[in-house]
Amino acid sequence: MAKKITSFDEDDHKSTQQKFFTTLGADNAWFGEMLYDIKHRWNDNGLGITDILVRQEQQVYLGSIKTHIPYSPPTKRKHITDREIKSVVNCFVDNGQDFELVGKVINFSISVGGVGSYRINFSNDIEGACLAIRIHPHTIPQIKQIGYPAFYEHYISSFVNRTALKIPSPRRANDNDDSPVEMVDYKTAEIHGGGLILHCGPTGSGKTTAIAAEFGLLAESTTGRMLTYENPVEYRYPDTKAPVSQFELGINLISKSGNHFEEIPGHLLRNYPAAALIGEARDHKEMKIVLDVGSRGHLVFSTIHAINFAEAISNLVVAVGQDSSLLSSLKAVVAHKLIRNNEGTVFALLEIVILNSQLRKYLVDRDLDNLFRVVYQDGGENIEKRTFMESLKELQREGKILPADKNRILDSNVGLFHGYNGEQEKA
Repeated sequence: MAKKITSFDEDDHKSTQQKFFTTLGADNAWFGEMLYDIKHRWNDNGLGITDILVRQEQQVYLGSIKTHIPYSPPTKRKHITDREIKSVVNCFVDNGQDFELVGKVINFSISVGGVGSYRINFSNDIEGACLAIRIHPHTIPQIKQIGYPAFYEHYISSFVNRTALKIPSPRRANDNDDSPVEMVDYKTAEIHGGGLILHCGPTGSGKTTAIAAEFGLLAESTTGRMLTYENPVEYRYPDTKAPVSQFELGINLISKSGNHFEEIPGHLLRNYPAAALIGEARDHKEMKIVLDVGSRGHLVFSTIHAINFAEAISNLVVAVGQDSSLLSSLKAVVAHKLIRNNEGTVFALLEIVILNSQLRKYLVDRDLDNLFRVVYQDGGENIEKRTFMESLKELQREGKILPADKNRILDSNVGLFHGYNGEQEKA
């Protein structure tokens, strides 16, 4: 059975649009019109729409940081039917004859050049069929767009080692086949070092975009093969210097047991990548797997759900059990949180900790009291970090948020600002 097309990226936007709408067909054109309309009328005007919620016979909503706005599709049709929702799913997912999709939860992704990449979840709630659609820009974001402090941008760039190799010249010195092979310099760059760079934060906090920017920087700077393992595949890397191979768990990488995540280590090691991106580690077993892969000499990026550095570390310590040595593979943790000021402008709060030898020793020894003391209170020498509290104060110094915004954010995010003593600051 032929694989259904989920990536649309022709030589020009007009050809891409034509191929996309041809695949959709007349019955599903409403879906394509909606995606194009949201891109051009909403996001191109800086509205930052990240989610689309389509429910059977109900109002369509657009989401931005868990705020939802009523949306009318360009066809002026207020409601989408059950059959229309399921027909879109069947455009991109091979379900055989199971058109009704009763009781199914299906995750898939599509990419439309010049418009966006979309992670789509189909399910049925008590009132009928639903599509929950997460929007990602089609182009890989530049790392400077994320809002990282300079020390962290430098850290990611430091994995790139520029070098030169001696390779045979494309032609011999003369036409005599017995002549010596002329060796010439070939300038290149490689990724050196290994370990795990872990991103964490709630759904919709910017993890996927940030990790794509980091991975994309390395893919544009080096030529070694890079791999991604995702469910589903989100950002695409079609034209980078490094060849990037992307595998969708359950489709391109399948386990007989049904636990496709467990297939990643063996497949990754056999392919010997320069770097790898492993999608969300959803439980302690998967967290242990990404730490283990990071300990094998490869640079690995992955994500978990944890609100800050402290919670991420606590999760990892539980995940490894007695295998504390695996924790030494952790290189850095980046926690994400999106906030708004009272004017509605969105800003990224970032908590970033690069683990030096001192912090890594505390971690492997499970001395979390001293680890968190250094990160959240004392600082210490040669510690490169920025806590959520420091990030919030920086936004205030830059005039992006007011004192009233800061107090509201502190009051409404209990537990996010680990180690922060509000009473002490007021005093």
